[in-house]
Order: sequence, then structure tokens, then C-alpha cells
Amino acid sequence: MSVNCELFLECTTLVIAIAAFVLSYVEYTKHKKRTRIEILCRYNERYQSDHELSKVVRYLEKIENPLKEGEKNEQPDRHSVEMYMRFYEELYFLIKANSIKKEIVYYMFGHYVLVFEEHFTHLADWENQLGYQEEYWKVFRQFVNLMKEEKKSGLNKIYNM
Repeated sequence: MSVNCELFLECTTLVIAIAAFVLSYVEYTKHKKRTRIEILCRYNERYQSDHELSKVVRYLEKIENPLKEGEKNEQPDRHSVEMYMRFYEELYFLIKANSIKKEIVYYMFGHYVLVFEEHFTHLADWENQLGYQEEYWKVFRQFVNLMKEEKKSGLNKIYNM
């Protein structure tokens, strides 16, 4: 009888240990998702409220939408442009650290960085001022290339997460 009792206790302990492991893994996964959401919410809030970023965003919005007669689209200053580019570099590092998913970043922020790269960085005066082709902006260019790849692959992946 004591052998059966010991076997029963060992099996019970094993089941409890496995259940604890499974539950801890589920909680870890939930925590990781919550953390990703919190990071993205903070970055979205910053993107919407940061004065330097909004200068560039307004400029890009006016590039995409035809200007009304008499309306002028003033280019943002160099500091605002650099802050805008650094914002995307931060996102790139978060993607590479697996803190956020590139599909979600593309969904939330990818469009404007592609508009920026298409219309802004090819202007000769800005390219010279920023040294865009130099090593200094390599991370930003890598982020742009990553977003171009995401655009090609389509948004259907985002709905399967």
C-alpha cells in the first residue's frame, strides 16, 4: 500500500509541476503581448503628440493631399527631420530586439516613413544637409527597406497574429 501511495504522490506532483509550467508559459505569453501593446501605445502617443514629429507628419500629409489654392507647405527644419528619422530608428531597434513585431509597426507607422523616404530624402538640399547616404543614417535606411518588404508582403499577415 505504501508503494501505491508513493507512486500516487509522485504522479500527482508531476501533474502539478506540468500544470504549473503550462500556466506560467501562458502567463508569460500574455505578459509579452501586453508589453508589446504598451510599447506600441507609447510610441503611437509620442507620434501623435511630439511637436517635432508632427511638423514632419503635417508636411507629409500635405504632400499626399493636394494643396488648396494659396496654401503653402513649409518644409520642417533639420532638427525636426532628424528627430523624425531617429523615431523610426528606435522602432527598428525594438523590432530587432523582438520587443514589437514588424507587421504591426508597418501597420501603424510604415506608410509615412515610406512617403518620407520617397519625397524627402531625395531632395538634393536635404540629402546634403542630412548626409542621408552616409553611414550615420544606415539604421534608418534599414528600417525603410524593412517597411518596403512589409508593404510588398501585404497586410494579410497582421490579421493572423
